[in-house]
Amino acid sequence: MRRHWKRLAKRASNAACDDQERTEALADALQRDWNLEVPAGLPRRLRDVLDDRQGDLLGDSAPERLEVLRGETANGPLASILLDCAVQALHEGYRGDDALAKATADTFRERACSSRRQVEEHWLRESSVRSAMLMRNRIGAAIVAADVNAIARDCLGFGNGKSSQAPLRKTGIDDGVPLS
Repeated sequence: MRRHWKRLAKRASNAACDDQERTEALADALQRDWNLEVPAGLPRRLRDVLDDRQGDLLGDSAPERLEVLRGETANGPLASILLDCAVQALHEGYRGDDALAKATADTFRERACSSRRQVEEHWLRESSVRSAMLMRNRIGAAIVAADVNAIARDCLGFGNGKSSQAPLRKTGIDDGVPLS
């Protein structure tokens, strides 16, 4: 398990951490996975394929052109999921930047759910069943609360950059559990 997912697990296991802290840690983990597993030029090439309407007129379908990009995703499982989600977005009628943003958000939802299962399995080996269920529920609540559309737009360079901050660590004497 990568360090950023361990950070989320640590926050999810700590009852003193609130939902916002867990959501921030989830957003950070998703963005770090994006940076590690998605080649830098892939979103631009995906955007070109998803935005090109003339290819359909010439008989060159977008899903076939997306499959050509599959070779670039061999080392990144997240990039492979992104391609699958892009094909699905095309089938649902999305085009251009909207299709790319939807595909990226769906990719993040998929990664968040699979990583939650991984964290739960790891926690189950290290702790009790009850503790693992609490972990699963807290990470699940963070997934529901997270604005994956905003995270996706930030990763693609469409957003305002607000969700791209790493979660702050509380080290001061006044930092701690909110009393209200």
